[in-house]
This record gives sequence, structure tokens and C-alpha cells, in this order.
Amino acid sequence: MSIFRFCLPAALCLALGKTCAAEPDAITLHVRGAAELAPRLQAAAERYMTLHRRASVVIVRGGSVFALKSLLHGSADVAMVYGPPPLVMREALRERRNSLNSVLLEQLPLTPVVHPGNPLREIRLDHLRAIFAGDIQDWRVLGGPAGPMTPLVETPTYGVGLAWKEAMVGERGRLARSAQLTTAEDKAADMARMPGAISFAAPWQLGPGLKPLRIVADAAEQARLPSAALSAWTRRDSPPAVHAFVAALRAGRGES
Repeated sequence: MSIFRFCLPAALCLALGKTCAAEPDAITLHVRGAAELAPRLQAAAERYMTLHRRASVVIVRGGSVFALKSLLHGSADVAMVYGPPPLVMREALRERRNSLNSVLLEQLPLTPVVHPGNPLREIRLDHLRAIFAGDIQDWRVLGGPAGPMTPLVETPTYGVGLAWKEAMVGERGRLARSAQLTTAEDKAADMARMPGAISFAAPWQLGPGLKPLRIVADAAEQARLPSAALSAWTRRDSPPAVHAFVAALRAGRGES
């Protein structure tokens, strides 16, 4: 867990004839979000504090479960959630649904990826779903060299792993029995040792060792392409400062 605090630069505070700490009505906002969202949160904090010079923003890095628990326990003002609400938090969120707000900031695409040596360049959406459901198990079916497919998935209970699972097999569906767990950090290494593997990547995960595939989908399927929602959760009784920070987050579309 990492903690970052942002406030006005000292030179600017002195130019105003005061310091951040000296403000009698200074505002401190507490934000929780995953490490990969840090650049977006920092940019939003800077935009927010440009308009609200008495404010500081404390950002603590942690996943969606940690962020939502912090919000429910009152130690955070804003909880950043990437993907659907985590399974372990859904009952608590239902119980508090009348006291919480969720603002959709952006739908971020999830891209299917394979080993760099895989000859495929594109894949039909229905074929992709069939692979992760276990209905297609050999690359020969898609015109590639014969060989077993190994779906690699991140934990399907929260975050991008849950978003991908629900996009492939639905909320109540089951992933292929041949699916193996991986992590964002290990995905490229796992792919390197398993040439028959297929997985997915969030925008910031794309890089060497992961070959992206273009998804072929008709007009009706375009709205159902795999993606993960990025949302900001707050309490409904939050002060105006919190809503202003969420507005700064919305102004940063595309920064994730």
C-alpha cells in the first residue's frame, strides 16, 4: 500500500501569503484506487487543486475491495473501482445502495492477446467467447497450427479479471476447465512459456510479449465488446468538495 499527498507547491502558497497547512478551512480529500490508476488520480488532484487552492488530496493505492471498504468505513471520500463491483462487496453495496453514488468515468477496452509467435491477427467475438467457455479447445479450429489452447485469466472475482469473465461467459457462467490463473505482472512471462495460451490485456498491460488480436464483430455486437468500467464511488451526503474532485476525474478521460 502506497500513500501520496498532493498540495499546492510551496512557492505558490507563499505567493498567496500563506501556507497550505496554515489555512484554517483547508480541505483534505482521501482517495483510494489501484496502482495502475495513479497517473489519472494525480492528474485529477492537480486539476482540482488548481481550482481549490486550500485543498490537498491524499491518495492511497489499493485495489477495488480495499477502496470500497475504506469508503464504507468512512476513511475514504472517493473509491475508484475498475471493473464490476467485486463479488465480495456486492452484498454490502446492496445494503448501502441508498447512501452511495457511483459515477461512470469511462469504459476501457480489454484486448485479447496471444503469444507473439501465434499467426492469428484477428478473432471473431463468438469464437473468443467459445474459447473461454471451453467450447473451442484447439487452434486448428481457427485455422492455426494444431495444438491445445490455454486460456489465461486474472482472478475472476474483481477488477479486470471479473470484467473479462462476465464479458466471456456472463455473470453466472463458468470459464473453461482448462483456464489457468495469471496476474497482470506475470502474464507476459506465462505467455512466453505457453505458446498456445490466449489471454486479455487492459490498455496499460499491452507491451512486449503480448500480441493483440483485433476483434471482429458485427454492428449488433459492437456494443458488447469486452471492456471494464472505471467508476468513482462516493457517499451521497459527501460535501461539495468531493463532487468537485469527481468532476476533475471525469475531465481526465483517456488518461488511464
